[in-house]
Amino acid sequence: KNIIMLIRNIYIILLLCSVFSFAQNKIDKEQNFRISYDLEYSPDSTNLNRKEYDSFFLTISKDKSIFNSESEYLKDSILNSPNPNNLLKLNKSLFKNTIIKKNDRIINYLNYNVYRFIFNESIDFKWELTKETKNILGYKCKSALTNFKGRNYIAFYTDELPFSDGPYKFNGLPGLILEISDLNNNYFFKAVALKKLSKNFNYKIFNENSYKKIELEEIKKLEDKIKEKPSILIMNENIKLSDEAYEKYNRSYKEKNKFRNNSIELD
Repeated sequence: KNIIMLIRNIYIILLLCSVFSFAQNKIDKEQNFRISYDLEYSPDSTNLNRKEYDSFFLTISKDKSIFNSESEYLKDSILNSPNPNNLLKLNKSLFKNTIIKKNDRIINYLNYNVYRFIFNESIDFKWELTKETKNILGYKCKSALTNFKGRNYIAFYTDELPFSDGPYKFNGLPGLILEISDLNNNYFFKAVALKKLSKNFNYKIFNENSYKKIELEEIKKLEDKIKEKPSILIMNENIKLSDEAYEKYNRSYKEKNKFRNNSIELD
């Protein structure tokens, strides 16, 4: 009799666990999520020991995800608030782009102050699943390897959160990427917080009409021009500076850019 009761209790426990697991997965798939990531990176290829830091949000909804730096996210919120002067208090991020993943497309919104562009990408990540595991934020994570834009990466993802997504442009694994770094540790994203959002949550992004469609090749040409003459980023019809002021700006930013030569995308 005791054995029968024990078997019955085990069966009930397993059934409840199964029901709970199903319900939990169902909630997760319907739930809007926000993941906070910290990034540690080496901006200077000649001094990889010098590290800088940035913070990002990945906001996942039913039909898309939005990835941007914390300062870009807050900037959007402040611009839609009654006090846009709070923009002056924001920390500046080197990552000016907002990345939207939707329907197997990656949509890049680039904000170069007076220049604002949008371009689409289609990236098919080739992942090699590996056996290394670790625990991140209480979730058991599996590992996978890939190559992207000249760097080899290792990612740790959890299928306990059924979102095929991750920081920056990374996606395509059977679960959410909580940690990813290139094998030389130049760029290291790590999730530091997860937050459930309401089912009615709607992230209203910036005014998309202010962004001009452009091709990737044109972006590269613009970036080359910016390296040669950084002041084009502050040339505005409504604000006129002296030639001396523009030259001073050029000298200052060219000097700074000497030590920012290790882009996350090498090719």
